Amino acid sequence: MASFGLKVIRSVFGVAERVAPRLSGRAAFELFCRTPNVKALSDGERRAVDRAAGFMTEARHHRLKTATGCVMVHEFRPEPGRAAAGTVLVVHGWRSRTEYMRALIEGYRAAGHRVVSLDLPGHGQSQGRRLNMVNA
Repeated sequence: MASFGLKVIRSVFGVAERVAPRLSGRAAFELFCRTPNVKALSDGERRAVDRAAGFMTEARHHRLKTATGCVMVHEFRPEPGRAAAGTVLVVHGWRSRTEYMRALIEGYRAAGHRVVSLDLPGHGQSQGRRLNMVNA
């Protein structure tokens, strides 16, 4: 069942699209592209981030400046003693972050890969509150 807020949004856009379809379309797209507040984590999300704190200290962290803000990139070197097996890029999905990809990253590192993981705009340690395919 839809929440009260979602019902209100649907009603407002239902009326607005008849009055000003272009403006309503732009407003709907902006709302769709807005990312959740990264500081408002659920208890489970907070526990996952806390459990990954030590793991994240193993990474080299780089900030990439973009037109929409800074994107945080985390570089994990292969485990010591492993032959270099190439580089793997790990990209998370909506409302995710590098910390949630820990098991995947650890597996690649154990296999000798250098792993580069980025927090997309509005996610993890990156700036912004807006994400679409252009700025991803």
